[in-house]
Amino acid sequence: IGETITFRYDPSIYQEGMTEYKAEEYRTDEYGCNHTVYFTLNLIELEPDLYFTPNDDGVHDKWLVKGIETAPSAYIMIYDRHSKLLYKSIGADFQGWDGNYNGHGMVQDDYWYVILVPETEETLSGHFTLKR
Repeated sequence: IGETITFRYDPSIYQEGMTEYKAEEYRTDEYGCNHTVYFTLNLIELEPDLYFTPNDDGVHDKWLVKGIETAPSAYIMIYDRHSKLLYKSIGADFQGWDGNYNGHGMVQDDYWYVILVPETEETLSGHFTLKR
């Protein structure tokens, strides 16, 4: 309780699509007794779309972030080229951006995203293309 545990990550255990990493660490307490500590780390791997085509054909109609369900507390923000905030959402509620701002379709262009992930204290940023 209250102890910081440092462990060695073994990448040979990781497999594509894995969402949690189960680990164990051996500890010796102040009385010389050995204990095994088991814990699970939730892995967060986000992959934002590079483009989307909101033309209602059922394919790539929304800009999505693969894996966002593993970061329900994440903040997702989308900006235009002038740094105007067009869209924001929280990971648990994020259903994709449809390319609209105030009820109007945005023009074909590049847009920028920032994703703040409190679970890992990471910030992801980049851009994607809206194609019409």
